[in-house]
Amino acid sequence: MQRQAPRSRTVSLVNRIISILLHRPALARELKDPEALGNLQESNIDLLIELLTYLRQHPDNSLGTLLVDWQHDSQRAAYLMILNEISHLEPVPVSADSLTELRDALSRLLSRHTENQLDRLLKKQRQTPLTQDEKNLLQQLLLSGR
Repeated sequence: MQRQAPRSRTVSLVNRIISILLHRPALARELKDPEALGNLQESNIDLLIELLTYLRQHPDNSLGTLLVDWQHDSQRAAYLMILNEISHLEPVPVSADSLTELRDALSRLLSRHTENQLDRLLKKQRQTPLTQDEKNLLQQLLLSGR
């Protein structure tokens, strides 16, 4: 019987951002408004927005305080198991420049969202006419890519 080599797990960008914030919560202050992420169609994006919002509202709270606060909040309690799992996926090395890594991951996430919007509009344009708002968005996306 052959042993299979262990598969390396690829951590999603959203989960990577969450992991960095769990290990370096003070970095949440360095990021823009979390609500700007609300239109992204990514797994755990709601959790990321909740986490960013909490960390920005309570910048001096530790991870332990977050766990206690969320445990007693019925809406956030469901996220605790996911946070625990994410925190163990890929710890942030002590030597890493966490802020640069965080900004890079966020930038890639937003860039991917822009590409997805552009693809969706171009596909739709081939099938049906775009509304004026969609045409404006398409033009904006095409110009921002230059």
